[in-house]
Amino acid sequence: MSHLKHLLLTTALLFTPGHLFAQGGPLSPPPTALSGGTPVPNFKTLHEIEPRTPIHPATTYPIVISAPGSYYLTDNLHVTTTADAIQIAAARVQLDLAGHSITKDLSNDGTGNGIFIATGGSLVTIENGNVSGFNDGISRTSGTSSARFAIIRNVKAEGCSNNGFYLPAGSIVEKCLAQNNDHCGLEVGPFSIVQNCVASGNGDAGIIIAGISGQITNCNSSDNDGAGFAADADCSATSCTASSNDGDGFDIGANSQITECRSIKNNIGIETGDRCLISDSVSAQNSSSGIIAGLGSTIKECTVTDNQGDDGIRAGQGNSVIDSTSHRNVGIGILLTGTGDHLVKNCTVTSNTLDGINGSAVESNTEIAGCNASRNGGDGIQIGGGGRIFHCTTSKNGASGINISNDNYIAWNTAADNTANGFVVSGDDNRLDSNHSSNNATGFDIDGTENLIIRNSAVDNPNDAGASNYSIVAGNDDAALITNPGTGFTTTNPFANFSF
Repeated sequence: MSHLKHLLLTTALLFTPGHLFAQGGPLSPPPTALSGGTPVPNFKTLHEIEPRTPIHPATTYPIVISAPGSYYLTDNLHVTTTADAIQIAAARVQLDLAGHSITKDLSNDGTGNGIFIATGGSLVTIENGNVSGFNDGISRTSGTSSARFAIIRNVKAEGCSNNGFYLPAGSIVEKCLAQNNDHCGLEVGPFSIVQNCVASGNGDAGIIIAGISGQITNCNSSDNDGAGFAADADCSATSCTASSNDGDGFDIGANSQITECRSIKNNIGIETGDRCLISDSVSAQNSSSGIIAGLGSTIKECTVTDNQGDDGIRAGQGNSVIDSTSHRNVGIGILLTGTGDHLVKNCTVTSNTLDGINGSAVESNTEIAGCNASRNGGDGIQIGGGGRIFHCTTSKNGASGINISNDNYIAWNTAADNTANGFVVSGDDNRLDSNHSSNNATGFDIDGTENLIIRNSAVDNPNDAGASNYSIVAGNDDAALITNPGTGFTTTNPFANFSF
């Protein structure tokens, strides 16, 4: 019975008039979709959505863009004259090369520009193609009426007789390649940003910011005849690599920052103007110094190794070198230039061919603290006048552990296993307090006068000349020397020096 009811219900539904269920509107097309009864398209064209003007290969050049808008290449452009290929003489132009190439005939190689941003050509965007064989690949007018604010993306410029890219102030350059150009690979004006770009094999610098306040990020510059990266003041370089350039890896102006960068096999690895910050960076295997920093700069958490000339780190007047390593450089590990105001803290300076840390020119207010200077060819630490050396370890250096001149305060340091003496004092008016010297030629070699020598200890510092733990000339203020005090000794002299 239930089966019969189900069958009757299904049959009734099948034959129910459609108007009982059809609640939608009429199926007739709207009037706008018909023309004389014939259907017509009822959607916007691509040109209506984004008006774009095609640029076709021409018989004569340049092709001049004189109105704002969006343009695209339909094919490659090949120029056989001395003219520019494209000139942009209007603001707010977007030019899509659409994967095509703009090339110059070899008989006119090095003349004209691939794309020239003329006067009035501000706020220009150029992207997605290749330019080769011109004077500049992409260039701009110069002078007081020059163009401003270009955006260049995904463009390769190569084989040009001058620059690959020569761009205005305020430019943004992304994911571009500048290769084998006779002069610079990529040069931008001030207030520009260059990111994710590569410059290689160019006849001068790879990437240049010719002005202040530029940023270079995630770029690679290699095998150029000039510097890898060059920039004026107030600029930054972040996460960039410079390698095998004939000039400096990084040559950056005052008030700038270099962060998480690598400079390998260049001339000078990193060279900056005054008041710069160099941090978390590596400079290695360069033919000259690893890092040279201007006055008042900070070098922090850097590694400088295997550089082949001059010094590992050359720190100017008022520099701070913190938490850094200078290893196996030809020259001095850390050289302090200028007359003072340096801070060298928590650094490891090892296996350099000359001194580990040298501040022999220092005259005042320099502090070296918490450092390890070992296995260097000269002294572990050498300082001139007016300095402080605290909590440092010097060992197995080719000369003395710590070598000082005048007016220094030397405390809580250890000198061990150095070829020459543990502590050398050639000048006057120093204070040596609570230091330890072991297994050196002489423990404390005090040749100056009016030095205060208290609470030090020395052990096993003989040499063939018969020197001992202490060699102190007359005219110094040295506390009583307690020799081989033995087990369970006591003393009432809190300033005594010890020899054992």
